[in-house]
Amino acid sequence: MNKKELRFKKRVVFALSIALTLSILFSGVTFLLYGPYSYVRDFIITSAMTTLNHQWIATMLYDEQQIDAVMRENTVIESGETTDIGMIKVDSALWPGKNAKPTIKESEVVYADEDVIVEEFRFSSFKGWMMLVRDPKSVKLGIAKDIGTRGERLQVMADRLGAFAAINASGFADEGYVGNGGTAVGLVISNGKVINGSISKTQGIIGFDENGILIVGEFARDEIEAMNIRDAVEFRPFLIVNGEPATIKGNGGWGMAPRTAIGQRADGVVLMLVIEGRNPPSSIGATMPEVQDLMIAYGAVNAANLDGGSSSSMILDGEILNVPSSGSGERGVPNGWLVMK
Repeated sequence: MNKKELRFKKRVVFALSIALTLSILFSGVTFLLYGPYSYVRDFIITSAMTTLNHQWIATMLYDEQQIDAVMRENTVIESGETTDIGMIKVDSALWPGKNAKPTIKESEVVYADEDVIVEEFRFSSFKGWMMLVRDPKSVKLGIAKDIGTRGERLQVMADRLGAFAAINASGFADEGYVGNGGTAVGLVISNGKVINGSISKTQGIIGFDENGILIVGEFARDEIEAMNIRDAVEFRPFLIVNGEPATIKGNGGWGMAPRTAIGQRADGVVLMLVIEGRNPPSSIGATMPEVQDLMIAYGAVNAANLDGGSSSSMILDGEILNVPSSGSGERGVPNGWLVMK
């Protein structure tokens, strides 16, 4: 074989190798996206379909039947129970204050005083913060200054209302997908007054009564009025009610994303959770089972999911702890759970 034939043979072998590699890669990607047991497929569909701006990613790759099937197999099945206020006995006798130690092995205490403790935790795919608030009556719902027109950055809202700490709360209608945040979705009650929506129908609420008990569940108008709800928003799913975790199939149907959640321990301590996401490689985000597991680990008797994604934010003493996933920094939101001191 002469040199010319040898060079030709090498080129043919190289071309075949490239073709085989591409074929394997294509087959692998195709299996991941369309295979019968595809975690990637479920991740893409559930992560996209629970956003306002990115559903096109799922609809571009999959048809409506596939999307519906995946969403049915990944869901949170709530217990249907509502908060038993008798299970919460507000008692700060064991509050550690400045001597606080980490609650879970993956966390460290980054702030502690006589009213608030903040722990930062890190797992393989996400990091986040759990804020523990001693006095549940100090947790109030703040409303954006120009509610109905535009949202307000949580940092600005907290400063304007004199709050020491805050997390975002309910979702909002995003006309034009610009992240305006001015129109809350669902019922919003602040200081006993209905700010948005109505209480004329049965609906799921997350709120506090006059005694600082976190109320989660689905209620009719007369029940909401009878419970003397001080502050509340409408959102879901309810992850833990009366110490019983909701049943979660697959990843819960919410994919992997930034998260915000709120809960309460049996001693009345309020748990406020924010998980950073869409910020690889340090923090991709969390699934709904992971949020539920964290709330269980921190002792929540009742806990519920709040608006996540680009809205997820935690403010502590004038500073934002997480990196928002909006790309342009903290976005405007219609309301937030504030910690007053």
